[in-house]
This record gives sequence, structure tokens and C-alpha cells, in this order.
Amino acid sequence: MKDMRRLFVSTLLGLMSLHLGATVLLAHLRSEGPTTELRLTSTSGALVLFGKNSMDLTVYKLFQTWPELEAHLASEKLQLPRIVEVTQLPPSYISVEAIAPFENERNDGEFKILWSQNGGERFVIHTPDSRSAEVLRNYVYYHGLENSHLGFSIPISEMTP
Repeated sequence: MKDMRRLFVSTLLGLMSLHLGATVLLAHLRSEGPTTELRLTSTSGALVLFGKNSMDLTVYKLFQTWPELEAHLASEKLQLPRIVEVTQLPPSYISVEAIAPFENERNDGEFKILWSQNGGERFVIHTPDSRSAEVLRNYVYYHGLENSHLGFSIPISEMTP
């Protein structure tokens, strides 16, 4: 009887230790954030930095305003691609419009970028603030954006010395 009790207790302690270890590992992976294949996209409430973590899982990090994103990029030594005109034609139509001005005190409200590459289609990007809208508008116009599973996005790279 004592042997069964010891076996039960040691098995229970082993399973609890395994559970604790898995919980700590998953918490670390969750807080790790994206480190490779980085891309930036935008929604009405946040800028979304996404990519792969050390376990090759797709993870996301949200930023409320453009200055928050810039501070993160600088601290991680990351950069957006340089804006240069590419050989493609600029969009036939592009505008930036306020959606919910002054909705909260942290920023100047939400904006949307409306554009059409050739006049036959219409695309929309929602942004959390006017600075994000300005920067993303410049990328749409001069550089173009790439499609991703979250919509239009910009690749992020490490700073070159």
C-alpha cells in the first residue's frame, strides 16, 4: 500500500512539474514577440508587428501609436525599408480621411487610407493615428505594399551599419 501511495505521489509531482515547466516555456514564448520575418500592418486600433519567434510560430506585437512603434524599432535595431520610387506606376487615386477624430486622449483619432492602383479596385487601410496614416500613405504611393495574411504590410529589416 505504501509503495502505491509513493508511486502515486511521485507521479503526481512529476506531472505537476511537467505542467509548470510547460507553462513557464509557453509564457516565455508568448512574451518573446516576433524576431524574424518581420512585417508591419495596421488596423483601426493598433499597428501590428508580426513575424516568427524562436519556435517558428507566428506571433504578434501591438502598438497604439506610431511613436510607440518607432521606439520599439529603435530599441531592437530594426528599420522600415527606405522609401524610393519603384518602377510601378503610382496609385491612380489615394487619400487619407479621419474616421474617429479625438476618440481618445492618447492620439489624434483613427484614420483610413483609401487608394486605387488603376481605378478599377478600391483598397482601405485603417490606422490608429495621423502619423501612421501619413507614413503608410507614403509607402502606398512611393513604395507599394505587399499582401500578407493580415492584409497589406511592409517588411521590416535589421538596421545596416
